[in-house]
Amino acid sequence: MRRLAPPANPAGRLGVTVRHRRQPDEHREDEARSAGAKGMAADLAALREKGWFPAAATAMADAAGAVDASGGGAGDSERTSPLPPGFTAHEVSLPWTTLTMLLPPTGIGDPVWWHSLADATDSWGDVAALASVRVVRLAEGRLGPVAHLDCGRYGLWMAEIVPFDADGHGRRLSDFSDDRCHGAKGGVQWRGRDVLLLRRDLSELPTAAEALRSVLVAGESTLALALVRNAGGLLGRFHMRAAKVVRIPRDAGRWNDRLKRIEEVTHAKTLWRAPHAAETESTITHRSFSLECVLLLRDAAGEPDSSRGRLLLPAPGLADSLLPLDARMPALRDVAAGYRSIEVARRAAEAEPDCAPLPPQGELRREFLDAWAAKAPRAWSSDAALDSHRGGLPVWEYEQTLVELLLARATGEEPTESTLWFLDHVDRIQARMFRSRTFAAAALTALCCSGFGVYAWLTGMLLVMQALPLMMVGLLHPPLRRLYRRAAPPPA
Repeated sequence: MRRLAPPANPAGRLGVTVRHRRQPDEHREDEARSAGAKGMAADLAALREKGWFPAAATAMADAAGAVDASGGGAGDSERTSPLPPGFTAHEVSLPWTTLTMLLPPTGIGDPVWWHSLADATDSWGDVAALASVRVVRLAEGRLGPVAHLDCGRYGLWMAEIVPFDADGHGRRLSDFSDDRCHGAKGGVQWRGRDVLLLRRDLSELPTAAEALRSVLVAGESTLALALVRNAGGLLGRFHMRAAKVVRIPRDAGRWNDRLKRIEEVTHAKTLWRAPHAAETESTITHRSFSLECVLLLRDAAGEPDSSRGRLLLPAPGLADSLLPLDARMPALRDVAAGYRSIEVARRAAEAEPDCAPLPPQGELRREFLDAWAAKAPRAWSSDAALDSHRGGLPVWEYEQTLVELLLARATGEEPTESTLWFLDHVDRIQARMFRSRTFAAAALTALCCSGFGVYAWLTGMLLVMQALPLMMVGLLHPPLRRLYRRAAPPPA
């Protein structure tokens, strides 16, 4: 295995190490592929400028432990598994893990290369359009390189290259494609992970994030509420369909273990664990939901129509690969991601010099939550599932902010102001919940006193007039429980 020296790091940062995986002699590709591999290997330094590449990591190696220099962890079967046509595999070592990165050849702009993918062994779904590619226009996307393809009579398509992936979730989400969900129609996989996703090109459509930012700046609160309402309804509809496929009991132990792991890797100075209500079931989640994933069709005047949205179903990409999920997650995780997206759009609008007064943050969240609850399974939006004392939405928003922090650290970017703000306020949220437990303890005491009074009267231990005050104390239980619930952080 040939090791590629990474470029010099800025002071105080621990950079990634990239190693190119070479196939055994009997499995080497033809001269064209070898030339493409050499060209890509020589250009690896340029990847550090890509937003989807983990270009740096902070000094977390002391706590998490550095990856072995030999690049261990990849089995022989993985090393000898044939790669998709033209792709090369590279190991990217971070302080807490080693990722396998798949890169396309330098000739990705040549339509001939796309023709070869139409018959790739690991292709799935409808990839026939690739055989008719005429024009290729390249760009950089959130997950990796993006190709906008003119396929002649097959129309316009968009191909997303996914250099980092965990478990092929993009293909899994393609089963939910319909007139309201825009998933991949086909693609290419390698050992169960997504390498390329092919979908109809709707990239010219505006997103709900862009529209929300614009209407907030303009002070159009009614349109802002309509946008988040439509986004919440689309997500709830997706979860209703997911519940018919996968609906399993909560896995609180693994969820809390994951929180602990992210806290360790990011060196977060926070700690949060939750018991999670039984109603918080696991399902197939979106994993990368945000208002950026809500595409808006245009009305007759060419303006974005908030009532005609399409939910984009992409692969999670690097965000999932840094610390892959080892268990199914609840739908509330996607709702919390929606909250974070609303916060990003709101702060972006607030930063505009001519921004109008903004509606309260809680108002936008409540509209989003209510629209989601109207479409999602009833148990998942019940009072028990949303009970913040047992987890609810706050703990999943906490998990989302930790993922934001992890992604920022890996890519060498500064965490956003909203991420740092939430993490700084975790202690206050927990202190508020701790104080509210006084009401819960008082309610339990009242119930116990009432029960003892009844027992003492029935057994003759006390006369009825002596036991009556104890029994009357039980009347305090319902109002004390209501106070306890009201003292919890609200779902929105």
